[in-house]
Amino acid sequence: MPGIDPAVPVIIVLGGRIMHTRHGYLPSGSLKRRLARALAEYRYARSRGARPALICSGGRSSPSVPSEAQVMASWLASRGVPRSAILAESHSRTTEENMGDCAALLRRYDPVPGLLPDGTIAAVIVTSWQHVPRARYFAVKFGFSPVMRGASLAPSTTPKALIWELGAVGIYLARVVARRVRKRRRST
Repeated sequence: MPGIDPAVPVIIVLGGRIMHTRHGYLPSGSLKRRLARALAEYRYARSRGARPALICSGGRSSPSVPSEAQVMASWLASRGVPRSAILAESHSRTTEENMGDCAALLRRYDPVPGLLPDGTIAAVIVTSWQHVPRARYFAVKFGFSPVMRGASLAPSTTPKALIWELGAVGIYLARVVARRVRKRRRST
């Protein structure tokens, strides 16, 4: 059953692949699962009296294609989420950018939605289950106090998704090492 403390006023759903069809751009199957999970969280929070902001986070693969966030927002709006409750973060291309850009977006508001006394932002973060550990790492890095929700995957896509996630972790670690090496070289 979905559900969190109804006082958490922010739900963030991380982007994924969108597909071009004869009906326009639509979320892939795994992205639809994330969106369905976010929609369930939103409806649960509303049933408890909360009025959460729902942030769709994801950029574009090219200038001629809508952002993942735009496609996600349309999907949610077509299922009854008011456009006024949806915020689109349309610039990020990585999980690290998703969380950093969402934190920056929320911190522009006064008061900051979900701001806790310790300065972190309370939020439910929805992604695919295999992506939860990495997404949580970046959420904490950018000042969130996250409640993580992992959407299911189709069994046929699970092996590919796990390989993708391992590769993404490896790329991130290589970037961290490269940054540290460059920093050391500059300091000597």
